Amino acid sequence: MKFILFNLMLFFTFVNAQNCQWWQTWIDDIPTSIEVEENEHCFSTNDLNILTDIINLNSSLDGFNPLDIGSQAWENNRINYLNLFAMGIDSLPPSIGDFLLMINLYFSSNPITTIPDEIGNLEFLERLYFHTCMVTELPESIGQLDNLEVLWAYNNQLTFLPDSFGNLDRLNSLKLANNNITFLPESFGDLDRLDDFDIINNSLTTLPNSFGELIELKELNLFNNQLESFIDNISSFEELEVLNLENNQIDSISNGICDIYENLNYFAINNNNICPPYPECLSEFVIGYQNVENCMMCDEEYIWINNIPAHIQIENQTNCFYSSDLSVINDILNLNNINSNDEFYNFPQVWNQGRLIELNIQSNSIVGLPNSVGELSELKYFDLSNNQLFFIPENIANVEKLEHLILLNNPLMEIPNAIDNLSNLKSFSINSPNLDLLPESFGNLITLENIFINSTQITYLPQGISNFTELAELQISGNQLESLPEDLCNLPLACSINVSNNNLCEEFHFDCIDQWESQNCTPVIECLLGDVDNDGLVNIMDILSVILCILEDINCNIDCSDLNNDNLITVNDIILMMNIILN
Repeated sequence: MKFILFNLMLFFTFVNAQNCQWWQTWIDDIPTSIEVEENEHCFSTNDLNILTDIINLNSSLDGFNPLDIGSQAWENNRINYLNLFAMGIDSLPPSIGDFLLMINLYFSSNPITTIPDEIGNLEFLERLYFHTCMVTELPESIGQLDNLEVLWAYNNQLTFLPDSFGNLDRLNSLKLANNNITFLPESFGDLDRLDDFDIINNSLTTLPNSFGELIELKELNLFNNQLESFIDNISSFEELEVLNLENNQIDSISNGICDIYENLNYFAINNNNICPPYPECLSEFVIGYQNVENCMMCDEEYIWINNIPAHIQIENQTNCFYSSDLSVINDILNLNNINSNDEFYNFPQVWNQGRLIELNIQSNSIVGLPNSVGELSELKYFDLSNNQLFFIPENIANVEKLEHLILLNNPLMEIPNAIDNLSNLKSFSINSPNLDLLPESFGNLITLENIFINSTQITYLPQGISNFTELAELQISGNQLESLPEDLCNLPLACSINVSNNNLCEEFHFDCIDQWESQNCTPVIECLLGDVDNDGLVNIMDILSVILCILEDINCNIDCSDLNNDNLITVNDIILMMNIILN
């Protein structure tokens, strides 16, 4: 039926065919998705028939006319670009090999399982895309595509490449990621113009001997295969900019990597089986995690631990641990009389590349921290909540990478003055009835994003908090705050501010405050200087009250009694009061 309809269309348009040659068909209405030369209405009848074959083979294209499917470009009356992306196509006709001037062919994201042998007839084809399909095999004829420059066939079900593949000597970009390819043909080394090769997430166990000849490569991505070895002549790959060998079984890397290492914009070799010593140009960070189970050795200053408890989280699956970090844990145990033969005790921890980055010692009746805690130079998260800490050692400020410090439910009396050395701190939490002051240096912690200060005796906030440009939450409820910084609303608009249950008066109820609730405001009563008993007069009774304050060391109204503004009540204030009375 579709064939008849198409022929009827050709019949009705035949009257306009006077401008077309014998091998062409006139078409009046050209879809806007078609790129064609201006005022051109003649199209190769052969190419239109091939498009009709594609329509007839695929039910998802029912009702389409040849020029309606996908995106097309025509030049000199022949199709040279066809993009049938995600059109539900499951079959391609053999006639596809008759697209004589086809340059760009896209079949991606379709349930295609087979590429016809006739594909090899497309002698002018430069780009072929059929990624994210269901193709299980490439035809041997693909090696006949002498002009092919780009082939993207990732996300398919390929298990091998045909022997003829090495004939594609113009190929420069090849992407085969997410297939099941187990080997490459020996002819692969003949692809001497290849500069971009991506074959991640396959099952390669070896590379062909000829692979070392691909010295024009700029990007090589072998991530997540099963390679047990890599090429020895890596120093010859002087054009290489990207090299990804991560997640394989490679047991060694040539020192020749150092000859080209500075040329690399990206290099990854993490998660292999490479034993030390490593090439000198590769840092510990670059080497990343290596399965050295068969090496039984660690770098200097690290120790190997075979049995890692379940509560210890290892981000890169290494059994090498920095001995100094382990010593700090031991110092914490010794200081608090905790006996244990376990290097980690029962503290939840996270380690990365052998360094301690998270430590949780909450609810362990800890009464003190050793000075060595300042040596945890990679620590980012430290939870000390629910212990019996009155003080924290000053050198905790040496833990400069610390991002989260949790001090909840401890009887802490003070915060170290050097806390502003924690230049990466993002969250700070504390509640202690013994704490009556935050150090002024707290106002320098400009990286803070979350502050929780509750149930303390503090009456004011240090200067500088209003400049915390990253702050998202300021929770300072349940304290004894009597004032707030005048520029508090300079904090980011999105910052949530809770000041409920303090001693704040209405003058500090700024518009930017989200939670105010109840306040125990004690208004300031202005007094007459020298009028200690607030009776509106300065007389001998006020002098007697001040004398009692001095002799019995009791609190007086310093605002009314401190006549010389030295923040003390002394005999000098009594003399000034006598002068007031006499005058």
